[in-house]
Amino acid sequence: MSQHKLAVADMSWQVIDLILEKMRLLIGEGALSVLQEIKNVDRSSDPSPELVYRLSNELGDLLGAQGAFAVIRQVGREIGVHFSEGKGAEAAKTILQETLRGLGFAYEIRLDESDAYICSCVFHRMIEAEGARPIEKPVCWAGWGFIEGCLKEINQAHHIRWRDRNEQKKECRFEIMYDLD
Repeated sequence: MSQHKLAVADMSWQVIDLILEKMRLLIGEGALSVLQEIKNVDRSSDPSPELVYRLSNELGDLLGAQGAFAVIRQVGREIGVHFSEGKGAEAAKTILQETLRGLGFAYEIRLDESDAYICSCVFHRMIEAEGARPIEKPVCWAGWGFIEGCLKEINQAHHIRWRDRNEQKKECRFEIMYDLD
């Protein structure tokens, strides 16, 4: 049972379209059959985490693990920048902490001096059902990049590095890096 009182919001097509536009700009629409599939999905109801998870896996299959890691992480970075750029450190921190809940991806991102935590990710049960660990699936890399994009506005961090997952707290921990190490 989650210790969080607020619920994660439903995903929206507006957010999915923003993600797809960032992907299209990075790799080109012709190179990504997943973009066409999304365009043809029935939009009479909200997109599900299962749809996002499946499509991110298809992107991973199409681009290979390293290509998908680079593209999806960069998409996450650009979305983080999109939401936080020019807002100032305090506003960007609030955006970072709350946006994944509003987008329907996780309860929150929590920061301390040296780490960032993704808390109660909606994709974790799907990852676990496949026998994978956190950060082994493409959907994880967007959240990773999102943190990096927001942190530039908050504290000029260069990137984050995966550390571990606390199953009891339902959170993934990333170390905040301030240089290229």
